[in-house]
Amino acid sequence: MKKIYIEVGAYSLHRTRDFLNEHKGEEWMVFLFEPNPLILPFIKEEIKKSEFKNIVLYEVAAGSTNGTRKFYLGRRGASQVAATLFEGKGYIDKNKFEEVQCIDFNQWFLDNVDKGAEIHMSMDIEGGEYEVLPAMIKSGAINYISSMDVEFHCRKFKGKNREIFNPIHKELMEFFKNCKLKNVVLNGRL
Repeated sequence: MKKIYIEVGAYSLHRTRDFLNEHKGEEWMVFLFEPNPLILPFIKEEIKKSEFKNIVLYEVAAGSTNGTRKFYLGRRGASQVAATLFEGKGYIDKNKFEEVQCIDFNQWFLDNVDKGAEIHMSMDIEGGEYEVLPAMIKSGAINYISSMDVEFHCRKFKGKNREIFNPIHKELMEFFKNCKLKNVVLNGRL
């Protein structure tokens, strides 16, 4: 059976490294998603040096639509490589952003992933989980995932996005509490 690892929000690649090291000797196809122009050079260099060869990097943000979006970057003195598609996060400067390509991640998943494979997905996309996961649940794509690790960021937002994310967060927690997925790790609280 084919094995697929998907990291949405590759950032420092620490989750990818940990996962692949835990599964040494196994053949995994790896898909990485990261739009942040400040860390893409690092990621590309790490991929070149890696002993793992089945790695595909998508230099895009995962969301619920295709197109370009503002990608807000960290303030000076704060984490300058952490970033998000959404305003209102504590360390984000709403005036400091890059335009990045965004994809409908749910559609990408349905179009590109072998549904019969063993699929592990790790997601840390700074609020994007509140767009991506509901779409995957609605389409049924989530049911193809064997195991999942998600970091939630609702509590890190203020204002309008916090108001939008709170009820979605509660619905997602209820879904994961009652779902049939095995090995789900959820990080973050309301």
